Amino acid sequence: MPQRATFVVAAALLLACEGEPASSVATSAQPASAARSAQISEPDWSTPVDRDVQSRLSAAARAEVAHSPVPVLAPASPALAASAIVTTGPVWAAVSATAEGVTVALHSSQLAYRYSDMAPVAGDRVLRNKKGFVTVESNIWQASWHEAGVAHSLHVECALAGDGRCADDKFLVSLVESLAHVGGRGGAP
Repeated sequence: MPQRATFVVAAALLLACEGEPASSVATSAQPASAARSAQISEPDWSTPVDRDVQSRLSAAARAEVAHSPVPVLAPASPALAASAIVTTGPVWAAVSATAEGVTVALHSSQLAYRYSDMAPVAGDRVLRNKKGFVTVESNIWQASWHEAGVAHSLHVECALAGDGRCADDKFLVSLVESLAHVGGRGGAP
């Protein structure tokens, strides 16, 4: 998927998520006992900013990072960092980048929904020293985890069907592990 299309789809999904009020809601698809409540977490800003990776971002991306309500993670790869587009909203940040035949999209949010009759599920993998999940659908790999009070979801798509980076989860997991904190409005300037 071209970078622009990925960015537009990601932004549309995040905007759609913001349309719901931050209060308890029961929907017709859920029994009344499964009421949902929205919670906004307070991010942990103690991770230092990686100045090397931050400097690889464009001036526009760095300016948007400064507005982020959550700590922004970005790919450490020089090519991906240089092509990164950053967008932010009231409770989220998104980073998308395309380089060297791969597109990555990272969504980070401090908004969480809790269901009164469901216990949280622990991840089945360790990602960045936290429990998380890795899935694949239509050859698009996704990792999701919670870190520093923020939920993160990273998608990786290869431009060519035979690209070995999308043959298994190794490239995705290595990308997750190499993400660098590049700032946000609660972190160091």
